[in-house]
Amino acid sequence: MPVRGAREKIEAAVLSWPGVSALPHRFGGTEYRLGKREIGHIHGDHLVDIPLPTRVRDQVVADGRAEPHHILPDSGWVSFYLRQAADIERAIDLLRLSFDLAVQQKVARPAPNRIGLDRSVRFCLRSCLRCCNARRIQYKQSNEAIRRK
Repeated sequence: MPVRGAREKIEAAVLSWPGVSALPHRFGGTEYRLGKREIGHIHGDHLVDIPLPTRVRDQVVADGRAEPHHILPDSGWVSFYLRQAADIERAIDLLRLSFDLAVQQKVARPAPNRIGLDRSVRFCLRSCLRCCNARRIQYKQSNEAIRRK
């Protein structure tokens, strides 16, 4: 049985976290995102689906905190059914887990520079450009020397 007002309470909590936005979910309900990454979605007042890394998902399911996803049980997703008022806080805790993991991964991966390259690639490109530029200058100088003769 759905918990009346669960979606509104969960949404208010999740949208209070920095960087989280709400969008319509492609299969109905409301999707919560941190940037481009979905941290979960809710279907009305009765079901929350949350993506987690597989090892975390396995532990959450083993602990009885959620069930394997109702459609894709072998994926990293879990489903959490809202059956009583206390489930609202449990759902928020699971969404917070997904949010915290997303934030950790975002911090662990340095932001790409303006053109999306990491430091080692930029260094390699810079070295190649210096070499090409040096060769271009040598080529230009040798052509000028030939023209003078």
